[in-house]
Amino acid sequence: MDDETKLRLEDVDRKTVALDKKIDDQGKRFDDVKWFGGSVTLLFSVLLLVAGLNFNTERSSLETFKKTIEDRVSKTDETQLQLYGVNGEDLSGQDVSAEFFVDQSDGKPGQKPSVRLRFYVVVKNVAENISGPIFLKLYTHKDLKLNLQSSDETRYAYEDYWAPGDLTPNSIPGKMSIVHDLSLVLPDPASVKPGKHQSLLKLYYGKGKVVSASVYFTTAVSAPILP
Repeated sequence: MDDETKLRLEDVDRKTVALDKKIDDQGKRFDDVKWFGGSVTLLFSVLLLVAGLNFNTERSSLETFKKTIEDRVSKTDETQLQLYGVNGEDLSGQDVSAEFFVDQSDGKPGQKPSVRLRFYVVVKNVAENISGPIFLKLYTHKDLKLNLQSSDETRYAYEDYWAPGDLTPNSIPGKMSIVHDLSLVLPDPASVKPGKHQSLLKLYYGKGKVVSASVYFTTAVSAPILP
């Protein structure tokens, strides 16, 4: 269960406790005023009944919402994602065509446009349920410098990643395959050299699930392809 889902469930629990306290307080108020007797007591009883119905309806809605989230988390944990090349074969061990290109859209006044690495992968959900948010992470050796030092793969020098907000779509429905067009800004354009670069791509999803694929990027420098 991711942090955002935990926070939502905790918020539902807090609201449920607050509602229970309101219902309790209404009961105490009734005890405080019932000595008035007659029509006042009757009127107050009706008001309490209406308030209680509203509180119970809201509490029921919160419980339903909480159950919906828990059901979705449970179904997400049943998903199984796989990585493929655009040729439909298992991505691991493949030579993947990639390109270095000048991204003209990144250029600012007085600054040079950035140079990007671009390639394509297929993410396939072989299960029935939606995957939930996905993350992708790329690791490279010193021959292909990325923006970050490798944080958890000691065999590699560098890493970079795509968070869910960088991916479209960022959640894969059951039994669906999606081609992802992936690109990264390279920190040192002067060091960019066409060739073959051994790399590692990881896909993170669900409750701590990870799919890894060791690939070989066959890179070439292309003409600018973005306006």
